[in-house]
Amino acid sequence: MFAIPCAAQNEPRETKAQVSPDLNGTWVLVERRSNPVFRPKTISSTITIVQSGGEIRITTRFNVDGQDAVTEVVLYMDGREQRRYGQKGQVYVTRTVWDAGTLVTTHKSAYTSTGYRTRYEETVYKWTLSKDGKTLTRRTISMDWPNNSDASLYREVYTRLP
Repeated sequence: MFAIPCAAQNEPRETKAQVSPDLNGTWVLVERRSNPVFRPKTISSTITIVQSGGEIRITTRFNVDGQDAVTEVVLYMDGREQRRYGQKGQVYVTRTVWDAGTLVTTHKSAYTSTGYRTRYEETVYKWTLSKDGKTLTRRTISMDWPNNSDASLYREVYTRLP
């Protein structure tokens, strides 16, 4: 008898032995400890994370040079693929998993730009909680090709509000 491996066996899945850190709470950006490259303007940002069951809801409130904005995203931590389609044919695919206590979200997109060139973008977000539970760090690595072969790196550090 032969065993044939399938792709589903190789998918990273959270196991009962793997404990996910508690990211619940309100977090404030510490700009002096962050290195948001390509952000020359003053930024203030507060994120609220609600972690329940297999999902994480992140609401971000930020102000850039006096302009307020709010965004919300829901991430499913079981590795399932989330697809979204843009108005101009863009396809966005997002997957989120726990990897050794780090929440990892991979966001990929493909679209046709001016001149009918297909462009690809991939961004990986890695959320890590400090051992004392007071600091949350998000590291971002972003690639865009064929136009840009260098990765963009960001680090945002947040502290938990009491």
